[in-house]
Amino acid sequence: MKTDKEICEFVEQNLGVKFPEIFKEIHYNGMEKLYNNFIFSYFDKNFGRKLEEGIGTFLTFLPSDPSNILRETLLHPQLYGKKLIPFVDIGGSNYLCFDYSIDGFSDLNPPIIFWVHEYEDGQKICDVAINFQSFLDKLESAEKI
Repeated sequence: MKTDKEICEFVEQNLGVKFPEIFKEIHYNGMEKLYNNFIFSYFDKNFGRKLEEGIGTFLTFLPSDPSNILRETLLHPQLYGKKLIPFVDIGGSNYLCFDYSIDGFSDLNPPIIFWVHEYEDGQKICDVAINFQSFLDKLESAEKI
C-alpha cells in the first residue's frame, strides 16, 4: 500500500506541478476538515466588490476518493488547460485553485484563485491570495460572522 507522500508525488508527477509543502502537510496530517467552517474573501470583478464564500470540501490525493485532485483536474480541461489545479470544491462546479500559469512565481508557492464556472470566459478567475500560506492567514471563522 502506498503512503500519503507517495500518492501525492504520483499526483504531482501526473499534473506536472509541485504542491506547497504546507498544503501537503495539512493532507498528511488529516487536518483539511478543520477548515470546513471557514470563509474566504475575494474581489469579484463582475460585481466590482469584495465578496465572501464558505470553504467547501478539500479535494484529496486518494485515487479511490471521487473528490480527488487528479480526477477533478482532468475532468475540467478548461482548468487544466490554463494550469489551474483545483484543491477545494466550493460547490456548483466552482473551485479554489492553485494558479501555476503566472510567470515569476515559484512552483512551490503559486497564487490562489477562485474559479467561478458560470462567469464569462474572461471573468471566471477571481484573485484570492498570493500563495497558500497567505490564503490560510486570511481565512475567517464562519461562526464569527
